[in-house]
Amino acid sequence: MRESGRGEDQIGPVLAAGQTEVFRRFREPSAKRPRENHCPAFNRTVNLEINALRCVFNYADELGMLQANPMGRVKNLRETTKIDHWIPSPEELARFAAEAEKTYSGPVLAAWIWTMAYTGMRPSEALFLEWQDIDFDTGRILIKPKPGNPLKTGKARYVEIHAELKPKLIAWREAWEETFENRARRHPDESGQPHRWVFYNPHGQKRRAISFLRCFQQARENSGLPKMTPYSLRHFFISYCVMNGIASLTIARWVGHNSSKMIEQVYGHLTPDYRAEQMMRFRIYRDDERKQEQAAAGEGENAEAKGA
Repeated sequence: MRESGRGEDQIGPVLAAGQTEVFRRFREPSAKRPRENHCPAFNRTVNLEINALRCVFNYADELGMLQANPMGRVKNLRETTKIDHWIPSPEELARFAAEAEKTYSGPVLAAWIWTMAYTGMRPSEALFLEWQDIDFDTGRILIKPKPGNPLKTGKARYVEIHAELKPKLIAWREAWEETFENRARRHPDESGQPHRWVFYNPHGQKRRAISFLRCFQQARENSGLPKMTPYSLRHFFISYCVMNGIASLTIARWVGHNSSKMIEQVYGHLTPDYRAEQMMRFRIYRDDERKQEQAAAGEGENAEAKGA
């Protein structure tokens, strides 16, 4: 039941102000995001905010708190689907990893890169990986929700360890254990290993994170791959799974998607070389049909020649 004196006089302006702030925050530069560094949000991101506001206004309208629903005049922005994510070739990936090994964070950064490329993990999932999550006997890696990283779907999953990734992980574990053995000799008062994180060290997080990022950027620059990002490694894994004919549902389970729809619609992009290779397989006439047509045409020409 609507109450006189309420509605837009109270709820409307508050929510409308919130809506205005949302659009301003997404579309305008700020002190933290100067104009030269500002990157406006994608239309889909803005639409998610619009939909959330629309739900709030609709609920307020159902409660009789509005004289009019201002969201009825607000339309969602047109969304465009990106169909061509850049992904490195296997040779570019190897070159990038080789340059990463030369940096200050070399061993751990290279191991992280290969793990990402062979599992399709999200960057945060890989950084929260612990050694007890990796079972070399069964050949599986467990990715599960943890404090600070609840996972996008909130569901744990397994990823099989690729045969080419296993020796890289084992080599990194040996180097990791050697590092802590040296630390134990320097700090005999410490008991056991201070943590079991595979790639992430909880001590001096900010300093280590900055160093890790700088080394990633340095490897990207030295390898001549300016488009390389941590998510490029996830795109690499999913794209090459698609190109190798692996079932979309299997890929979705490996990378933590609730369904294969996202794989088919977004990650179904393929490299130009692969598309060109597939086009070479395209035939309007099969080779045997072409030969029969050519033979028939030859016989016709011979018959005409005899008749002449």
